[in-house]
Amino acid sequence: MFEHGVAADLVVLNACQLAQSDGAAAHAALDFAAAVSRAGAHDTIAAQWPVSDTASAVWVPAFYRALAAGGDRPDPAQALAEARRALRASRAFRHPFHWAGWVHWQRVAVGE
Repeated sequence: MFEHGVAADLVVLNACQLAQSDGAAAHAALDFAAAVSRAGAHDTIAAQWPVSDTASAVWVPAFYRALAAGGDRPDPAQALAEARRALRASRAFRHPFHWAGWVHWQRVAVGE
């Protein structure tokens, strides 16, 4: 990944099982997300702990709807905030476990 770089404006790492009970897989997933960002992705979105399929069924469409609403200048951080709000508004997913784990990395270009 570092050898060839990641030429992407946005990378979304959404998986139903990012972590195991010991947390090692979650740490590895976050390390991978940070590596994707360092390798060149401008924006990277990832979850810090396991994401249920049913919560993802709310989160994913809300995220991409909000992203598309940005038109020519989509804002992944704003889309993430909107997707979190959609989960909080849902009776089944209002607990922070379902929405607070999503994180956003934005690549900072130094010396470019």
